[in-house]
Amino acid sequence: MKFRARKENNRLDLLYGFYLVSKYQYPDLDYENLKEELGDLLYDLMHLVEIGVEEGLFTTKEVIEQVNAKLVRRKPWVFGDEKIETAEAAEKRWNEIKAEEKKAKKEF
Repeated sequence: MKFRARKENNRLDLLYGFYLVSKYQYPDLDYENLKEELGDLLYDLMHLVEIGVEEGLFTTKEVIEQVNAKLVRRKPWVFGDEKIETAEAAEKRWNEIKAEEKKAKKEF
């Protein structure tokens, strides 16, 4: 799948910033519009991936493998043996694991 736009607009730094702004611009989506918004988001994400691939930064497979590994690591109650009873406990555990990962990166 190839995504093309004017070359001067195909910069990851510009597009990533735009994505972050638009993600938080409409926090209360109505459900009638949700499918369209999700489609737009998916297109934008794949566009960013394609630019990164074209620039030799990573492959699509690497992006998918990285997000898969992160989900498995950060959700041991889904993909492992850990027991979590509530959504609040799951969020707390996710944040604990995320903090542990950040700490390990700093120590490395």
